Amino acid sequence: MPDTVNPLEYRAELCKRILDVAARGQSCSVIGVSSSGKGNIARQLVRADVRAYCLGAEANGLWGVLVDFLHYAEPDPASFYRMFWRV
Repeated sequence: MPDTVNPLEYRAELCKRILDVAARGQSCSVIGVSSSGKGNIARQLVRADVRAYCLGAEANGLWGVLVDFLHYAEPDPASFYRMFWRV
């Protein structure tokens, strides 16, 4: 993944809609064809400053964790949890 950091306003309307759902404790999926920007959105959503920009005080207590399953080669529960502890 590139190390480029997008501005706070990058896809702000979409980020706010997704974060509103997350703040209510509901599930959300971001689906799109290859190279449509899903990774950029995911990287945007895990940023604390973006969550604060989109949600204000409601962002307190929300965490963002980005896990790349592309190289998830070991399909056992222990490997799955180890991947999260690397974050």
